Amino acid sequence: MLNLHILTWIGIILIAIGTIFTILGQQITNDKSTKEISQKTDRIQDLSEKNIRLSAELADLANKNAAKSDEITKLVTGGDSFCYLLPMPDQISDRQSFMLFHEGSYPIYDVVVQIENRRTMQRMPFKKLYDEIIASHERDITEGRSKQRDLSHEIEALRNKAISRFPIGTLPPSTAVTLGRFPIPETDEMEYFVMIHSRSGYFTQSIIQKKFGPTWKSSWRVLSHENDGKHRVLKEQIDADVPLRE
Repeated sequence: MLNLHILTWIGIILIAIGTIFTILGQQITNDKSTKEISQKTDRIQDLSEKNIRLSAELADLANKNAAKSDEITKLVTGGDSFCYLLPMPDQISDRQSFMLFHEGSYPIYDVVVQIENRRTMQRMPFKKLYDEIIASHERDITEGRSKQRDLSHEIEALRNKAISRFPIGTLPPSTAVTLGRFPIPETDEMEYFVMIHSRSGYFTQSIIQKKFGPTWKSSWRVLSHENDGKHRVLKEQIDADVPLRE
């Protein structure tokens, strides 16, 4: 009977020892797995941080490339640069020049300036010539068509008397160019309409000058003309004594 009890206790002790070793084995395995998981998590976090840094570097590089591309485009097209005229009357010589000024940070290419003397244009007998063209058109005969061509050439010749054209080419930043020497008429008021064509856009400028004693005062406004038909004021100088017609 005693031997049976001893065997029973021995069995219990062996089972307990086996259980302890099993638990220890599981603990060791769990610790190893936990360590591996921790190491993998650290690697994943490290890779994630590297990806974030790489994404930020790529985004920064993309922004720099976009900025360089935009800068190159502005250098080629002229960006938002424009040019305008200032009248420069000379009381001694009774002549007037116009100074063409560049405004902006980029060169303006293919600049052509056209200055129209509105007062000279208003004195031209355009209505009479247009009436003759309409009358000859109504006759619709060979002689009438020939007359139309002659009248058209005459109109163009008259326009050229009131319009001066200046092909400038490239206008670099911070530069100015003197245009023409125009006679100052014996009048107290002058009016000009300026058209400026360039690669970066199409600009117009209205200029009105009035004489007060020996001094000329002026008002002017520069407009840009967009492709959608809209325009905006780029620069203006308005003298209270010289109202600018809209």
